[in-house]
Amino acid sequence: MKIAYLTIAHGNPKHLARLVAALSSSRADFFLHIDLKSDILPFAAIEGQAIRFSDTRISVYWEDYSIVEATLILLRSAFDSAKTFDRIVLLSGADFPVRTSAYIEEFFELNSDVECMNLVAMPCDAAGKPISRLNTYTFRPQDGVVRRFLRKGLVKLKVLPRHRDPSSLSRRPETIRRVDLVGTDTGSRSTRHRLQRQQPADRRLLQEYQHSG
Repeated sequence: MKIAYLTIAHGNPKHLARLVAALSSSRADFFLHIDLKSDILPFAAIEGQAIRFSDTRISVYWEDYSIVEATLILLRSAFDSAKTFDRIVLLSGADFPVRTSAYIEEFFELNSDVECMNLVAMPCDAAGKPISRLNTYTFRPQDGVVRRFLRKGLVKLKVLPRHRDPSSLSRRPETIRRVDLVGTDTGSRSTRHRLQRQQPADRRLLQEYQHSG
């Protein structure tokens, strides 16, 4: 089991070093993207044969497509590596594991066909995810004053839309099925049977992982 940890960071290099140290093992490689707005020199102390800083850096903003762009940069770095990875894990520089690296690796080993995701059907007021996050056009943080002024004027003149056409959304919110923390729809008969067929240690890890969430 080889794991590639893709990490997007922008500050607190000491914490990032602790994160890397906590997850380090002979099975783990780290691909790090440091925000272009941040000084990369404080991160230079994070060293190791399995640590690779991305040569391509972009400015990353919260709730912006730049997060996707940074993720794609890290994915390309992992895919271009001479190593072949069995699992790719996306992290932020503010994350920290609540389990040991050995536990995480054992869980992935025993659940090689499980994708770990946390999905929320939108809109979801409880999770603070209104439908406006999908269908409302907003300015990007790097947009200049002139661009913002022009867009506001065109929206006011109804030349440009303020909201995205709901019919263009690929799936209506009510059609999205809830998926639990490990990406398993436990309401599915095939999934229940697959979980029942798992080895006892496998089921134990899966149950502990779900309960820890």
